[in-house]
Amino acid sequence: MLITNSDGTAIQNAVDHIQSGGTISLSGDFKLMKDSINIKKNLTLRGIGNAVLDRSGATKKDRVIRCQGNITLENLTLTGGYSTNGGGVKLDGGTVRIISCDIHGNTGIFGGGGIHSQADTLELAGCDISENVSMVAGGGISAVGGTITMSGCNLTGNEAQNSYGGAVGALRSTITMNDCKITANSAPKAQGGGIALVSSASVTATSCDISGNIAPESPDIYIDGSSSTDIQ
Repeated sequence: MLITNSDGTAIQNAVDHIQSGGTISLSGDFKLMKDSINIKKNLTLRGIGNAVLDRSGATKKDRVIRCQGNITLENLTLTGGYSTNGGGVKLDGGTVRIISCDIHGNTGIFGGGGIHSQADTLELAGCDISENVSMVAGGGISAVGGTITMSGCNLTGNEAQNSYGGAVGALRSTITMNDCKITANSAPKAQGGGIALVSSASVTATSCDISGNIAPESPDIYIDGSSSTDIQ
């Protein structure tokens, strides 16, 4: 199923009517001027080239996409979202794969300007997550529980304005990173301008550049007493 430039209504109609396990292909730029995209079934949403889903200027402030299920998002730009958490995308349960996506310019009030994850499993590959803002924690990504795998991802210029984790703020999550770049993110009033791990969270990072982040305490990686890191 192929959808070209629209206001986003056609995308939601396709999501609602496609059989579980199907693929929706998007081509062009989509101004989501009404509601966000709400996915409650197993499917793939794939851009041809790179499809732009943009909520900038929408009359109703909301995130770009909400996912509930086993879902793949691929070759998409998600921008202009604004929500309590997960301005770009909010993940509720299931296994979610986000591949070659550009998630930038989104805001989450409490957490996850770019992504807020409560997925059981989240896989990120080849993604750029940049210039997202959280008023509290996890400017780029906030995670509560679950297992997260990141490969070949760049997280830059994200900000947690009033709490921890400029790029990534994780609570009880297990994170594995390979060949990722986490630079120039900030948590100007707290800890972990790059990554912050709290409440038994952990990160294992291989061949990653985690540097040049800004925070008053532990600017690159902050871990509380119950959390752990393995940087290789």
